[in-house]
Amino acid sequence: MKFTADAAAFSEAVAWTARFLPQRPAVPVLAAIRLHADADTDQLTLAVYDYDVAAQTTLDTAAEVAVAAPGTVLVSGRLLANVAGQLKTGAVEVIAEDTRVLLRHGRAEFTLLTLPAEDYPTLPDMPPAVGQIDGAFFARATTQTAVAAGHDTTQPLVCAVRLDLHPDKPLRLFATDKYRIAVRTLPTWQPVLQPAPDAVTEAAPEVPDDGSDSDQASQARVSAFVFRPTLLDIAKTLSAPTSLTLGLALDDKGKPTLLGVQNAGRTVVTRLMDNPGMVAVEPHLTAERPVVAEVNTAAFTAAVRRVAVVAERNTPIRLTFTPTIGDNAGGGEGELVLQAGNGTETASRDVLAIHLTGDLPDGPACVAFNPTYLTEALGALDPGVCRLAFVPDAVGYRSALLTDRTDEVDYWHVLMPVRLTA
Repeated sequence: MKFTADAAAFSEAVAWTARFLPQRPAVPVLAAIRLHADADTDQLTLAVYDYDVAAQTTLDTAAEVAVAAPGTVLVSGRLLANVAGQLKTGAVEVIAEDTRVLLRHGRAEFTLLTLPAEDYPTLPDMPPAVGQIDGAFFARATTQTAVAAGHDTTQPLVCAVRLDLHPDKPLRLFATDKYRIAVRTLPTWQPVLQPAPDAVTEAAPEVPDDGSDSDQASQARVSAFVFRPTLLDIAKTLSAPTSLTLGLALDDKGKPTLLGVQNAGRTVVTRLMDNPGMVAVEPHLTAERPVVAEVNTAAFTAAVRRVAVVAERNTPIRLTFTPTIGDNAGGGEGELVLQAGNGTETASRDVLAIHLTGDLPDGPACVAFNPTYLTEALGALDPGVCRLAFVPDAVGYRSALLTDRTDEVDYWHVLMPVRLTA
């Protein structure tokens, strides 16, 4: 194998591919990057695969690739990434002979040892396309949703992000760690292939979006469960403001097995998680919450961080909402007092101006949250005004709902409050 390529393009391609190298490869070849040079098309393809995630990127004549001799080699991914990181300008020449790969860049030379290419597994093909979405928009939506997913890999329910694909509805992302729920719809989703009619999701029964029969609704939806870190890596590395193509592979029973994401010569295919079951979504989004407070999102976030800085780890922040103009029946302008701690320990307090509406109780309305969860929920909202709907402690103990104050709500964050004590 022998080829030359633009050094900057080659370095970027190696760095992107190396991001998908496994942390603990089962066998040494899985820690390698595969380089395949095709003389007929003057293309160079770099790939990694660990049986769970396959990532590959292709360089062609646009990256000044010229293949003099075709071939395929495996080299240590981390070592190649370290070497490629030193290549900034000019051209790089790569020559593979026997068990060595020589990289020449100007007057610098690097010699790497190869691994047996015949031991490398066959990479999966890109699954059939099911739709397209803007890459930057998909990355933002993924980040908003994944914030509610858990990190405990022993509990598949909490570390998965679910993608719901409807033939006639926007793509929807969903995640929960049992203490919070994030739901994001992508109205700019453009389906290009309808899911097979027999592709039935095996999720736990939930109230359908349109209130129709649950069996009928499940027939119209395909749900893919993706490991949270994998989906975040895919979204971040393919976040260019160009169109992403999503592909889905189904088995003979209509069960999703592979998810593929493709953009500008780069492809990632990941094995999907077995269906862990999910909690019902719609009851949490439509539950009655009599008090609604609207507050500037940036100011609210800053105040939560200020108040939490002197509190012990995970000490709840108490929010007290009081109308100052208007009456309890109709609402009006008010103030929000944020407090952590009490008079017997280190404490903090801050006050914000808010707008209150809804069925306000006699006296202040109170609710408390884990400060980390509240900060992450606010960070997932778009800049502007946050709408917080909740049930005051005097009425009961139920989840709160955070959304942006917009005419068309596409993101919902359900957060369980901490029970208040006297």
